[in-house]
Amino acid sequence: RACRARMVVSTVVSNLKDCAPFGSQHRADLAASDQTRWEGLYQAGVQAEASGRIAEAVQHFQDAAAIDDHYAELQFRWGRCCLALGQEELARRHFVLARDEDTLRFRADSRLNDIIRRTVEGHEQQGIWLVDSEKEFAQESPHGLPGEEVLYEHVHLNFEGNYSLALAIAGQVLKALPQEIRDRAKSEPAWLSEPECARRLAWTDWDRYRTTKRILLRLNDPPFTSQCDHAERYDRLRQKLERLLPGPRPAGLRQAAETYRQASAMAPEDWVLHRNLGDLLLKVNDLPGAEAEMRKAIELLPHDSMGHLELGLLLVQARRPAEAIVEFEHVLQANPVSIPALTSLALALNELGKRQEAIAKLQAALRLKPNSADTHLNLGAALEATGNKQAARDHYRQALQEKLSTPESLVRLGKVCMVQGWVDQGITNFSKALALNPTDATVHWYLGGALDTKGMTLEAQHHFAEAVRLDPDLAGGHLGLGIVLSRQGKDSEAAEQFSATLKLDPTLTDARLRLGISLIRQRKPGEARLQFEEVLAAQPTNSTAQKYLMMLLQEHHQ
Repeated sequence: RACRARMVVSTVVSNLKDCAPFGSQHRADLAASDQTRWEGLYQAGVQAEASGRIAEAVQHFQDAAAIDDHYAELQFRWGRCCLALGQEELARRHFVLARDEDTLRFRADSRLNDIIRRTVEGHEQQGIWLVDSEKEFAQESPHGLPGEEVLYEHVHLNFEGNYSLALAIAGQVLKALPQEIRDRAKSEPAWLSEPECARRLAWTDWDRYRTTKRILLRLNDPPFTSQCDHAERYDRLRQKLERLLPGPRPAGLRQAAETYRQASAMAPEDWVLHRNLGDLLLKVNDLPGAEAEMRKAIELLPHDSMGHLELGLLLVQARRPAEAIVEFEHVLQANPVSIPALTSLALALNELGKRQEAIAKLQAALRLKPNSADTHLNLGAALEATGNKQAARDHYRQALQEKLSTPESLVRLGKVCMVQGWVDQGITNFSKALALNPTDATVHWYLGGALDTKGMTLEAQHHFAEAVRLDPDLAGGHLGLGIVLSRQGKDSEAAEQFSATLKLDPTLTDARLRLGISLIRQRKPGEARLQFEEVLAAQPTNSTAQKYLMMLLQEHHQ
């Protein structure tokens, strides 16, 4: 106001319908005997709700509230039951109380939004306008309750929510523009539609997938894991992620890349579009295209360390480690204690054969952050490459003691465990990776292999089947499923899986060999013979194929 800047101030929208409280607490003066009675009534309500006896649950919650209505989770469950009974206004009252009584106050409560309204309303003459987004979102939301339709979790708006908020703010910004600018407008503006905004911002199914994946990662950590509706929300998000699976597959990535190119052509100065396109092209193995986009992003935002780091990693992948080092050193000049830059620099030095220098950089990174599991893994791999296997194993074991927060790191550790013969730890890490992203077919495949190594055939079969269901083009999933089916004597089903494997990757000799054996067991010697001949054409010294082919030839002559 002192600078006479015009302002648009908004109230804060939060998730009422699909976000249970993070913490609940009884009123301070509640007697122990009353708390015991309250607990009995509350648990009876919880059980009734779970059994679908909604009206009975409401009665239990109402009786508990007569003793103590401060407990936030009680209000949330009560609101959910009222909504199920069609009592929308009553449901809204309880959902609002659930938010306002939440003892971990990550959402703006009624008091804060009321302060914003009282502070801003009536000041338009001073150049201050209010957007009551809480009120507007309630009016636009089903049942008058903002939820998963517009928010990812407790407060962060999804694309649809951001569009609605931007539209509301834009209307007030229009009022705040100087009169001479408003006078130039011949009519009210026709705001861009939501689909058109999505097209110009390149909001693709690939972006929806990776954003949903990030939210699922977030829900796996406290305080989300303590919410009473955590399991339900996790399952809904998992289903959504599964529906988005075409996005990160090759056809989806190619389509997304084209959308990014069109958006970038309309906004060539948008560094975000260039960086995202570079990341996308890297996933489809277009290294030259990815490099060009990343360099354009850096040109537009030269001080951004992340851009230099990502370009450096691309250059390592392109077998140009000397150029990569320049990018990593650029990051370290700005931030000498950047662990990602130090570990990436070690990667480039290792590619140049400077193993001891690489080890020194990783040791420096560990001194900065001794509990970094990723750095222990990297140092273990570097030491193993020098032949120091015992020291490498020590770092791998240390990595097992630390927390890994991404599916990629957990999978990497799981694979290291399998190579080291630590099968139980491999199963543990693959399982943790799946908890973070249960729709990853490749992790199901890895876990299936680890379980099969352990002799847990039925569990392995489940994960191989999931891998095939989630990604029918995953050859390894078909092969693993075929192996466990064959072991159970289900030769016809096994043969189908081996055939599917070979359609996807005809070079997998093991699948062809196993297909031949399955065909023998089904008394199809002619078809089996063709498979063994194919194996021997590729591997003339394959003793197993030689043995079975000889057996078939002898039976034929008999």
